[in-house]
Amino acid sequence: MSKVTLRKICEDDLGAFSKLLSDPQVMEFSEGFVATEYINTWFESIASQYASSDSFGTFAIVLAETHEVIGYCSLLCSKYTELPEIGYRIFPSFWGRGLATEAARLIVRHAFEKCGLSIVYAQVDPNNLRSIGVLRKLGMSFSHEIKPDGYDYADQIWVLER
Repeated sequence: MSKVTLRKICEDDLGAFSKLLSDPQVMEFSEGFVATEYINTWFESIASQYASSDSFGTFAIVLAETHEVIGYCSLLCSKYTELPEIGYRIFPSFWGRGLATEAARLIVRHAFEKCGLSIVYAQVDPNNLRSIGVLRKLGMSFSHEIKPDGYDYADQIWVLER
C-alpha cells in the first residue's frame, strides 16, 4: 500500500505551501527565501495549470494514513528546456523516509501512463545530494549540465525514458 497519494491542490493547502516554500532547508538549493507575494502568485498559477490541462500541473503530496499535506510534486513544461520536467519538495520532517521517492514515482507513472509521455526530465543543483538520490532511485540517468540565464552555476539535467 502506498504511503503517499497525489491530489490536486486546493485553497485549504495555501498555509501548508506558504510554510513549505518559506522553509530555508526546503529552499536551500532553489531561489532561497520566497516572499509571501510570490507564494500567493504561485498558488494562483496552479489553478490555471488545472484549467489548461488535467495532466500537467502541481499536485499535493498527502500522507495516506493521516491525509496530511507533506509537500508537492509536479509535472510541468520546463521554462528552460520546454521539456516535461518533474519536481518535488517535501517538509524536512519527512525527509529520509522514502516519501519523496514514492511521490516522484507516482508522478512519473502519471507522466508515462496518463499523459502518454515517453521521456521525463529533472533539473537539479549538483550539490543537492538528497534529490539526486531520489532521481537515481527512480532509474533516472545524468544527461548533461545546463546554465540558465542568471545562474552562477550549472544545474544537472537527469532523464528517464519509458
